[in-house]
Amino acid sequence: MTAIRTSALTIGAVGLLAATPGLAATGLAGTWVAKSPSGKVVLKLRGSGKSYRGTYAARGKTSRVTVRLSTADGAGQVTLTFTASNRSTLCGLLGHRLMCVADTGTLAFGRV
Repeated sequence: MTAIRTSALTIGAVGLLAATPGLAATGLAGTWVAKSPSGKVVLKLRGSGKSYRGTYAARGKTSRVTVRLSTADGAGQVTLTFTASNRSTLCGLLGHRLMCVADTGTLAFGRV
C-alpha cells in the first residue's frame, strides 16, 4: 500500500497550509482521488466541521482513517490518522487539493 509517513518532511513538503480561516467551512466530506507511481489512491470521507471518518484505498487494500481539522500557530492543519495502526500524518489543504506525503512522494488529492 502507498503508506503515508509521519515526519518533519511532511510539514516542509506540504508547506502546511496557508492560514485558512474557512478551512472547516470548506468541508472534506466526499471522495478524493490521487495518482501515485503505484496506482490510484482513493480517500472517502464523511463527517462535517472538524471531524471526519472514512477509508483510504491503495493497491487493493483499504484502511479506515479519521481526519481532524485544527489550527496551529494560525495555520490550518489536517491530521490524517490510520485507525488500525494509530499512525498519523499532517496534510495540507491548498486550494481545492488535499496534499499528503507518501512513501512515493507527495499525493495531491482532488475531489471527484
